[in-house]
Parts: sequence; structure tokens; C-alpha cells
Amino acid sequence: MRNRRSTGSLLPTIRALRVTTWVVLIAFGLYLGLAGYSAVTLAPSGTGSGQFALLPDGTITIVTTVNLSNPGFFAFTGLSIASTIAQPNSSVPWLHSSSAEVNLPAGGVAHPTLRFSLDISHLGAESGLLVHDTSLNETDYLNGTYANFVGFNVVANESLAWGAPFDGLSGSVGGPVPESNGTVGVQVKISFTNDAPFAVDGVLQAVLLSAGGASCAQGNLPLYAAPHAGAQLTQTFYLPSGCSVAGGTFEPTFISPGFVVPLPSEPIP
Repeated sequence: MRNRRSTGSLLPTIRALRVTTWVVLIAFGLYLGLAGYSAVTLAPSGTGSGQFALLPDGTITIVTTVNLSNPGFFAFTGLSIASTIAQPNSSVPWLHSSSAEVNLPAGGVAHPTLRFSLDISHLGAESGLLVHDTSLNETDYLNGTYANFVGFNVVANESLAWGAPFDGLSGSVGGPVPESNGTVGVQVKISFTNDAPFAVDGVLQAVLLSAGGASCAQGNLPLYAAPHAGAQLTQTFYLPSGCSVAGGTFEPTFISPGFVVPLPSEPIP
């Protein structure tokens, strides 16, 4: 009888604990659902273009901005971004950058920046970037904590327009004109468009090779091309007797006081 009375006296407490437990579980579930729903409303978006600058050492810096918007009900904390730019026409990561951590309150916005560096003196197989406009694929990896509880990661992709500083670079060679000293003069015309947002200022060194690869002539042409402007360079080169550049190669190199940039070679018609 005592045990029954003891159990009966505990029933209200047990019921209260059950109700409290269910209330806590429901509230916690609502919190997780609300936090989860709000977390997916994080809206990263890029500007679609970067800020490009040419430094005196031959490094092009690319600065991009990631626009973050948090229309949710809770704050993001410790939000960091790691980003890569892939090689042209590829998904292979090539350039890397990361942002400082930011906190993003509910209803707030943030604009973290990413800075990439590209040494144009040593592009190697990617030297085509200097003579052809293209698009670069940027991938941003966002990580942080939401509502002080939910860890998350978001991947966003952005396409960056790349304007080549020597877009469409080409060289043409005029007909041979015999000179009195035994050499042969040929007029060389070099043209391109500077589609980059910075000026190109220096010297364009041109080497003319024969079809067999022998060096027939070399000359330096002063060069200045304003941003988004075309350039036409003309100079007479003097070839030694018997050295023909028909079917040969035009090898250009851009020389600036702080760096030297080999440009892709072009066939001579």
C-alpha cells in the first residue's frame, strides 16, 4: 500500500516532466528548423568582375568582392572564405586566396574581399592569357557557424571577365627591299588591342626567325597602349643577305623596367 501511495504521489511530477520534455524537444526542433531554414538563405554573390592592376614587378593583382546577405533570423559568426581561380578552360585550381573572418548579423550584409596575384613573367603554358580575352572561373568556399550552433559550408561559383593586355597580337612582314649595303629591308607591322584596365608601357622586342629557326633580325619598338585601346607599331628590320623570314616565326617579348614578359610566338605568312 505504501508503494502504491508513493507511486501515485509521483504521477503528477512524472507527467509534468514529460510535458516539459516534449516542450523542450519541440522548441529545440523549431529552433533547429528555423536555424536550418535561415542558414540556407545566406546569399553569396560576386560582382562579376574583378579589379585588375599591374604592379612594377610584373605581378597582376586581381581583387574580387563577395557580397554576403543574411536575411535570416540569426547571426553568422566566424565566417571565412577560401577561394580559387581555375586555369582557363579548366577546373584545376590555379590561383588561391582567402579572406579575413567576418561576422554577419541577422538582416545584415558584408563585403569581404579576395586578392589574387599572377606573375605574368612566368606564365609558361598559360601565356595565351596575354593575347586572348577569356573568362576565369572563381570558386568561393564559405565556412562558419550559424545561430551559435549550426556549422555550415557553402560553395559559390563566379565567372570573371579577363581582358588580355595584348589581345589579338599579330605581326606582318612586308616585301623585301634590297639595300645598298647588301642587307634586305622589310617593314614589320605589329598590332594588338589592350583590353586590360591598365596601361601597357615599355618596349616590344621583336625577333624574326627564318623557317629553319635562324635569327634573321631583332628590333625594339617603343610601346604605350592605354587601357582598352588599340596599338599599331611599324618599324623596318634589316635582314642579312640570304636570310628569308617567309614561313618563319615572329617572337615578341614585352620589356618593362621591372620585368620581362615572353609573349606567344606568331607564324609569319
